[in-house]
Amino acid sequence: ENWCYYMALKAIRSMAVLLKKYNDTTAIDFKTGSIKGNFNRIFWNGNEYHSPQNYSKTDERANALAVLAGLADSAKWPVIHNILISNYNASPYMEKYVLEALFVMGYEKDALERMKHPDRYAPMVFDTLTTLYEQFGNKGTYNHGWSGGPLTLLSQYCAGVAPEKAGYESYHVFPQEAFLNYIRAVIPSVKGNITVEIEKDTNRFALLLESPQHTMAVTGIPLLPFKNKTPESIYANGQEIWHDGNVTQNTENILFNCLNSKYIVFNVKPGTYNFTATLKDTTVICTIPAPFTEEIFAVFPNPATDYVKIMRNDGHNSNTLISVYDCYGRLWLSKYSDRTEIIIDISKLKQGLYFISVSNDRHAKTFRMIKR
Repeated sequence: ENWCYYMALKAIRSMAVLLKKYNDTTAIDFKTGSIKGNFNRIFWNGNEYHSPQNYSKTDERANALAVLAGLADSAKWPVIHNILISNYNASPYMEKYVLEALFVMGYEKDALERMKHPDRYAPMVFDTLTTLYEQFGNKGTYNHGWSGGPLTLLSQYCAGVAPEKAGYESYHVFPQEAFLNYIRAVIPSVKGNITVEIEKDTNRFALLLESPQHTMAVTGIPLLPFKNKTPESIYANGQEIWHDGNVTQNTENILFNCLNSKYIVFNVKPGTYNFTATLKDTTVICTIPAPFTEEIFAVFPNPATDYVKIMRNDGHNSNTLISVYDCYGRLWLSKYSDRTEIIIDISKLKQGLYFISVSNDRHAKTFRMIKR
């Protein structure tokens, strides 16, 4: 009930902005802020969201909805992740939201594994019928709409296609392909069909995009198509547009947007595009063997196991903010220091790719770091 009311208020706020009723947003912001603070104070017990007066077992549905509503901050996601992969109370209707929460938190592999679980959709998929049952256990009616939630998630998250503006004026293609090496999806929109075809192996990531007229496709090439592989060069229709961390060419139809913690992003005008990324080992691009004295900031060793050292060489005694993010954009550590040599303990982080953001009032830089 708290989740529903919170989401309703957020929708009303969007309506107020659209109607230019900005005075209403202040009252709405006060309500949503109050709900979020009290929701976490009352229901979060450190291990899960659970009503204090409820002595029944953990429920994955409420925890999933807290993620989707934005009530659960990313620091809680690893704990909620464990709840969502170990509890199976949801009906097919609510299962869609459990799966979506896993995608949103960056656990797409677990979302796909849960879909295939024997207590979930596996019996429906292997049934001789061509439609989906109303209830798990192949019960209820034989053709029920609410069992089709995973089909929308496969297009929205695995293929990565979702609108950013009304009427698909702008949409993004941010694939979360997990262990899938081939994906093909056709997504109907009011502007026309959007076709995405993805094929990858350990040496190459290929994305075919057919984008309809009067749209802008914000297209992301995954920074880690495989755990230890990252794009070295990216080609679009045979022309190199990215090489070894740098833009090599902007064209009339393809313009570099940004590099974030998950994707190398391009704005793409209507048309048909074959994106091909050649892959290389991540250690090649991430290794900084020693501090560079001509740089304002340096991070080493890299790869690292227990700690990293940040060196500051700007000649000023300003406070420096160090933030460590994983490859899904989740903040794992943040601290200020006015020292010129700062040591960060990373011993408790899992192995993988991380981003270290270092900034003060004069300079800023982001480093990619491998945790071994």
